[in-house]
Amino acid sequence: WLPDELLLMILAQAAILETSKHCSPVCRRWQRLCQDRSVKEASMDARWHLYAEGKLKPKMIQVDHRFRALISGFDGKMYCGTRGGIEVRSDKDGSLLQTLTGHTDLVPSLAVGLDGTLYSGSTDTTIRVWSGETGAHIRTLEGHTGGVFALSVNETKLFSGSRDRTIRVWQCSTGDLLHTMRGLRSGVMSLALGPQDQLYSGGAIIQVWSTTDYTLLRTLKGHGSLIVALAVAKDGTVFSAERSVRNPIHVWSGTDGALLRTLKWHDNDDDDDDDDDNHDYLHSLAIAPNGRVFSATECGTILMSQSGGQTVIANRSREDPVGCPIAFTRDGRLWTANPLVHLWIASQWWLNIY
Repeated sequence: WLPDELLLMILAQAAILETSKHCSPVCRRWQRLCQDRSVKEASMDARWHLYAEGKLKPKMIQVDHRFRALISGFDGKMYCGTRGGIEVRSDKDGSLLQTLTGHTDLVPSLAVGLDGTLYSGSTDTTIRVWSGETGAHIRTLEGHTGGVFALSVNETKLFSGSRDRTIRVWQCSTGDLLHTMRGLRSGVMSLALGPQDQLYSGGAIIQVWSTTDYTLLRTLKGHGSLIVALAVAKDGTVFSAERSVRNPIHVWSGTDGALLRTLKWHDNDDDDDDDDDNHDYLHSLAIAPNGRVFSATECGTILMSQSGGQTVIANRSREDPVGCPIAFTRDGRLWTANPLVHLWIASQWWLNIY
């Protein structure tokens, strides 16, 4: 009998080599360790560090245009917002399955309903609704007077945030406009739904709204610049990405909105703070199945939250800040696009318990 410590070392290497799925049937001790959540999380982190060290490389998918938004759908689909439409690709290998057309400008926001319905928001000021099964166009929602940069959907309602400083609430089943939320201090760059009937909106400030009566519940205080991305974990914890020199990700309580901590990273010396051309600002956020927060910058730097800060998984892929959408598939693959698409695989074995 080997001690658990040695078995854990073997399992970690097996996870890195993607052979750990063969370990579980060996004996009950192996099976117990293979199902231990902390063991799986540690092995997944070890694999990400191999990416950071350059010992593993992501799969690269060549595309001839930029993706403005990414979101995982059902049935192995990844939706990619482009100029004038949405590409539907296989989330396993990136192959193009279908192209949805109809928008007349950029598509910077996407959302997928619990039934698989796809919603796309565009700088042409419209929202289009698509069948997640066939890709057929269902309806177009009109009413915003500015570009639609943020979408979020729950069981019955779609929330759309726009540069026109409003959030509109739509009935998913009919497309009817239920309410227009006003009083925002800036255009809406991001939206995220919390577990307690709360909607978070990000722009110049972060505001928290009721999804039932649409009243403003609170304003989160502690950030210092434009909020470019929001994400909510399963336990209700809120993460916000700020476009500032030190690229902080703020972590907020989903209960009372208190600022819990700040995850910092910056790729420039303090002396360069006034030279905006040198900075690589945060652009997007995504939460992995284990709750680890990943972020991407405008120049394609990929970061993973760890130990109170952010660890670089991949350095910037370009010098011009074109933006880099980021999204996890439903089985745990990470997609990034800047504009070359990278497909990162952590550990399929680890994901079996989620």
